[in-house]
Amino acid sequence: MVTVTSRKLVIDVCVLGSAGEDDARDPVSKQCRDFLKAVFAICHRAICTPEVEAEWKKCGSRFARKWRTQMERHSKTAPLPSVSLPILDQLVDTLSLSRSDRKALLKDLHLVKAALAAELVIVSCDNEVRGILRDATGRIPELRDIAWVNPVEDPELVLRWLSEGAPRRQELLVGH
Repeated sequence: MVTVTSRKLVIDVCVLGSAGEDDARDPVSKQCRDFLKAVFAICHRAICTPEVEAEWKKCGSRFARKWRTQMERHSKTAPLPSVSLPILDQLVDTLSLSRSDRKALLKDLHLVKAALAAELVIVSCDNEVRGILRDATGRIPELRDIAWVNPVEDPELVLRWLSEGAPRRQELLVGH
């Protein structure tokens, strides 16, 4: 039997909110659900900052509520206090961004901070923010090492990546 390393993943609420029940037919709903089921089955852990927790609680998906309860019951959430990175906030303020890009980045900056404080992995369906972060790596090089995993883009690859222990892969890094 192969032992898989358990990783701590920052999971965006968009993944939970998109995850459908077992009878879901929408591809995005199925892929997000299968991803979350794999996280649980493989014994990865979900980073849970107060900000992430607040977003998850707003998520109305029945599957997401059951998944969260199951993760908590089996101690597969990894509590992390709010992450304060004033230097990151200052650097973000210096970026030349459109109003909409700045708003999108600020909305998900708590995910970036949690990833930087944990194991550098964000799971999100939001490629817009990933692109903003990629463009910002010249001013904020620490962002290059964050893996941004979209469970919808290549679901078979992502599930294989999870089953292998979510190793560092160049093609998943924001700076790639």
